[in-house]
Amino acid sequence: MKRYLYLSIIVASLWACKHTTNHDEAQKIINFAQSIDENPAELFELVFIKLETNDNSLVGNFVAQIEVVHEKLIILTGGRHINLLVFDLSGKFDRSIGKVGRGPGEYIVPISFSINYNDNVISVIDIAQKKIISYSLDNYKFLFDNMMEYDSFCFEFLSNDKILWKNANYQDNMSDWNFIITDLKQHFLNKYVRRDFVTGYFTGPTKSIYKSEETVFAYTQYNPIIYQFFNDEVIPAYKIKFGKHQLPPLEYLLKVSTNNNNFIAELNASNYISYYCVFDAANTLGIFYSVSQNPYIGIFDKDKKRVYHYSKDNFQDMLKIGEMERPIGTIGDYVVSMLYPSHLLEKLTEGYVLDKKLHSMVSESQVDDNPFLFLFKLKDIL
Repeated sequence: MKRYLYLSIIVASLWACKHTTNHDEAQKIINFAQSIDENPAELFELVFIKLETNDNSLVGNFVAQIEVVHEKLIILTGGRHINLLVFDLSGKFDRSIGKVGRGPGEYIVPISFSINYNDNVISVIDIAQKKIISYSLDNYKFLFDNMMEYDSFCFEFLSNDKILWKNANYQDNMSDWNFIITDLKQHFLNKYVRRDFVTGYFTGPTKSIYKSEETVFAYTQYNPIIYQFFNDEVIPAYKIKFGKHQLPPLEYLLKVSTNNNNFIAELNASNYISYYCVFDAANTLGIFYSVSQNPYIGIFDKDKKRVYHYSKDNFQDMLKIGEMERPIGTIGDYVVSMLYPSHLLEKLTEGYVLDKKLHSMVSESQVDDNPFLFLFKLKDIL
């Protein structure tokens, strides 16, 4: 899979702060070894949205995050085209939020964003300036910015005027912990989930803290636990078992990272899981992960308690969608990925048979057009 943006750190499933619930096991275990062998074309409902293309709306070849806020799509892009873009739900371009630069309300490397619905504000982390830049969701105008007190690639607002941060510091006395909770002014309150492995080299998604059904969840690379955060406690909500694939053990990671070596290339070539991300929709929890640079997708049906597991190649070919990117978020019941016209047009010249609806949309597209949003969810089958 191309164009992964990485973020990582190993964690043990230990947490030893006050106000922390001490559970040894997750509430739910999702075991992809118990996968049901069914054609995804029979299981999933597909939706395709073409994003409008003009000089102000260019998405480019990397999307870091997508959210639906007040019936609008907000998309954070990176690579050649760094933008925070707003589209309506049909894909029509609305406007951009902020712009690249060093002035007030401008960003250099925006890496994730979070929504504070209480104040109707969107806040963006710019790791280059080490700032949080905030804009109004009423008119998307710049409001204020704050310097970051902690090294972090993402955060999420909790329900009690607190903030949960993914700790990216690996050099001081905070480096032993994966998550930090502060108040809205970034005053330290607590720390959670101890690390066994501390490194300056990162793999994983840029945002590993997310909200699902108004509940905040978080996870870390190489730890199979997805944690659920409440006001003053954290519990392990899910434990993922990847079937025949395994996360790298601590002993292996310590060995390949001796003397602070950059171990990412060696890990990517190994038989261990080198990367995984979570996408949590209303009725579905899914995992996208990579082993030896071969990507896989696993789906857990929350209602029926069933699991489905596919290589990405088989998944996309059986759905006749060409080449999908890794999932980038959820919209309601749907998981969201990207399909690039350049890839799809090339597939058509090779005689590839696309989904009929997608084929019609691709036939009217140009190579440099913005990507399609590819939405999929489990059908309501009794």
